Amino acid sequence: MYLDGSLVGSTTISGSIKSTSAQIAVGADPYTGGSASGEYFPGYVSEVSVIDQAIGASTIATYFSKSTPSTTTYTNTKTLVKAKSTSLNSPTLVKDSIYRGKYFDGTNIYLTKGFANTSLGSKLSVVVRFKVKSFPSDYMELVANTESAGFDIYVSSDKKLYFDIMPSSSSSYSTINSSSSSSLSADTWYVVVGTYDGTTQKLYFNGKLVASKSLTGAIKPSTTPIIIGADPDSSGGVANLFKGVISDVIVIKDALSESTISSNYANNVNYVNNSNTIINESW
Repeated sequence: MYLDGSLVGSTTISGSIKSTSAQIAVGADPYTGGSASGEYFPGYVSEVSVIDQAIGASTIATYFSKSTPSTTTYTNTKTLVKAKSTSLNSPTLVKDSIYRGKYFDGTNIYLTKGFANTSLGSKLSVVVRFKVKSFPSDYMELVANTESAGFDIYVSSDKKLYFDIMPSSSSSYSTINSSSSSSLSADTWYVVVGTYDGTTQKLYFNGKLVASKSLTGAIKPSTTPIIIGADPDSSGGVANLFKGVISDVIVIKDALSESTISSNYANNVNYVNNSNTIINESW
């Protein structure tokens, strides 16, 4: 164990780390139900990295000491989780008369959830409840791990929702979008769900199916992590940051049924336990 770049404790141990069905949670003790709900950390966490590799003492001293400049970034292809806040209080938890969620400022606030180089297979469901503060000149991401691979759901300048999937057999994204009748307004809560079952890509808006498209094949694994509120790139940077509030983000390696979506993911988000859930954020 290292503290401020210096070794402060060690012990001899061997063997693989026992796997767990719980998610990695920052600031709380995770439970198998898909959410962190106990033993909360009463302080501030500015940065967390989880790497599937033992890094050396010299690397730790260079990149993870008290004297390391804030602009210094460590990159490792074995990184599973990399979460960094640009200030101690971002993204900020806010609440209106209906829901509460995290405020993303469209400038430098986003959440990295990991799962880079992870196979999503040929089934996927992505659920997001959000409200837009202001619309972009181009587009802004709700959740994404796109880098010529993966998936994303984003809000475009035309006030529509778009759902992209990159199948392994293709070099271009399969895209579907909401219609003009489902046009978004600022400061209004919405729930969007994108699903893929190996044969059809679908987009739901407030519990109703608004677009679908035939598609086959596994989703191409992305080298970038899944990020909430921004579009990741291969160099570790981000672009097209979301400006608004996000209250819930769920990513499941399974295709939710239309009845499940209409009953549980229309105006409200009532999480239905699914063993294939990899992200379940509810603020």
